[in-house]
Amino acid sequence: MIYKKYGQTFKQLREQQGIPLTDFSEIGISKSALSKFERGESMMAFDKVTLALQQLDITLEEFELFLNGMSFTESDALLKEIEQAKLCGDIPKLKEIHRLALGKNLIPIYLSAKACYSKLSSDEIEFLDTYFYDLTIPGSKELRIFCLVMEKLQIHSVLQIIDFFSEDRHNILHTPNLKTYFLDACCSAVFILTQKRLKNYASHILNHINSFLDSEPYNLNLTFYRVLFPLLKGIWQYRFENKTSGKTLVQSSFNILRKTSSPEIVSYYANLCLNFNLKLSLI
Repeated sequence: MIYKKYGQTFKQLREQQGIPLTDFSEIGISKSALSKFERGESMMAFDKVTLALQQLDITLEEFELFLNGMSFTESDALLKEIEQAKLCGDIPKLKEIHRLALGKNLIPIYLSAKACYSKLSSDEIEFLDTYFYDLTIPGSKELRIFCLVMEKLQIHSVLQIIDFFSEDRHNILHTPNLKTYFLDACCSAVFILTQKRLKNYASHILNHINSFLDSEPYNLNLTFYRVLFPLLKGIWQYRFENKTSGKTLVQSSFNILRKTSSPEIVSYYANLCLNFNLKLSLI
C-alpha cells in the first residue's frame, strides 16, 4: 500500500526518539489516527503530517531523505559539529567543516561555519538574506543556521527574520526543540544588538523572550533560558541605564549558570560578557 512506507518510517523515527503516540494529541492528532497511519491503513492529511513531523523536530525535506533510507542527514551532523566548535572556540575545526561543506556544495552549512570565524562577502550575505526570505515552513535547520550567521547579517534582516519566526504561522514553536532554537536566536540577537548600542532593538527582542517564557511557565526544558534571561537583561541595563545594577544582575545570573551548566557554556558566556568589559567573578 502506498501509505505503508510513510507510516513505517514515521514510526521508526518516533520510537527512535522515545515519543509515545499519545504525545500527538496536543496538536490534534489522536492516538488511533496516528496508529492507523503507522500501520499503513490510512494516510493523514498533509497539514497533519507536517505537524507530526514538527513534533519530532524533522522537516519535510529530512523526512524525504529518511524515506530513501538515510538515518541522519549530513547537514544536521555538520551543524552539530559547528555549534560545538563555536562553543569551544575551535577555529581549526570550523575551517575544516567549512572546507568539507564547500566541497559538497552545502552552501548554507559552509557559510554557517565560515561566519563563526571570518567575514562573509556581500554576495554570501545576499545569498543568506534570500535563503531566509524564501522560507515558507521554517524548521530547526533554518533556525540553527540563523543563529550561526546572525552576526554577519544586516540588522534589519535580523529583526525581520526573528519577527517572522515569532509570528509562528505554522505552529512550529509548539515543537520542544524548535522552542529552544528560537530562544537561542533571540538570545544571540540581544547580545549583538546591545553590543552595537541599538537600545530599542535589543529591548524589542528581550520582550520577545520574556513573552515567550511567560507563555510557557511550566516547561522545564526552558529552565536554562529562565536563568539566562536576567543575564541578558543585566547586560542591557549595564550598557544603557545603570552600570552598577546591571553588573549585579549579570553576576547573580552568572552564578546560577555556573552551577547548572557545562564548563563550555559557562566559559562561552563569560567571554561574551567580556565584550562589554564585564569581568565576572568565578568564585
